[in-house]
Amino acid sequence: MTGRILTLLLSAAVLALAFALGPVSGGQARTVAPEAPAARHVVAFRTTTLTPAARARLDVTGFWGGPVTSSSGETLTLYFSNTYTQDPAQQLQWANFFSSLVHGSELPLLKAYLMPLTEVQSYCGRAALACYSASDSTLIAPATDPATDVSAQAVVTHEYGHHIAAHRTDDPWVAVDYGPKRWASYENVCARTASGELHPGAEDPIEYVTNPGEAWAETYRVLNQRRLGLPETAWDIVNPNLYPDATALAAAQQDVLQPWSGPTSTSYRGTSGRTYAIPTPLDGRMTVRISAAAKTRVRLTLGSTSTTTSPGGSRTVTRTICGQRTASLSVKRVAGRGAYTLTVAKP
Repeated sequence: MTGRILTLLLSAAVLALAFALGPVSGGQARTVAPEAPAARHVVAFRTTTLTPAARARLDVTGFWGGPVTSSSGETLTLYFSNTYTQDPAQQLQWANFFSSLVHGSELPLLKAYLMPLTEVQSYCGRAALACYSASDSTLIAPATDPATDVSAQAVVTHEYGHHIAAHRTDDPWVAVDYGPKRWASYENVCARTASGELHPGAEDPIEYVTNPGEAWAETYRVLNQRRLGLPETAWDIVNPNLYPDATALAAAQQDVLQPWSGPTSTSYRGTSGRTYAIPTPLDGRMTVRISAAAKTRVRLTLGSTSTTTSPGGSRTVTRTICGQRTASLSVKRVAGRGAYTLTVAKP
């Protein structure tokens, strides 16, 4: 995915408060029902991509800024349009805002370009509000509120959610489209995609509301508003069925602060046939390897797949966990009396 566009119907007052606050402190997620949408001006933005040609123009002229260190000691790269007067205080203010968001080690990788909406649209598309390029961690967004009911800080928070996803793993899926591992597993993104309910990567007006990548970015926005103790903006971007409960917010926070790094392995040893019920709380690729002792042959069955070892040999079976919270493994001794070792690597 080369670009990501945000469609937002937000209150400017909410995130203006966030911008005035200092860095966030830790806090427990609270279960709060989404507020009823207030009467407001509806602004619709179509999706586009950040083209290589547009991206190249960002590095030529028209901007001031560069690496900046926030008050918390974290460094990131912020550029501002020459439309704005060069002001180190403004750059520091935005650096503090970025560092106040729940984040991990991906913050120094960010290259953010902040500019008036008309300039945003010259890079992202004439009807675009903001865009993000996962290929080079580039975020383009307005530095001032693009409308009376759309906050610049709200736009940036949503887009930074995409930046986080771009630097997380959800193997075998792309996290920026499906969402990071724990959140995507809890929201059952794999199974809901297979059923046609969700549409990862969709940016057209019809399927955009069921794009789990956008739901992740909105969940990230909600998480930050909760941690800041701010009134929550109405859930208008994606389908209400994707609105996060307390467990989804906790999973999202863990994905941000403790990124999933890969499968974990557990070994089992036996001498006779048996069935194993393996907990699979996370979706992803599961690999099972069975090794038999000399002069022993065993058969491994995982789902509809079976494989039999040669004497003293080993076999491997792979399966994608997609909504199943328990995997059943069956081992049967075919010949001999020796032991076998079962190694299960799962998300």
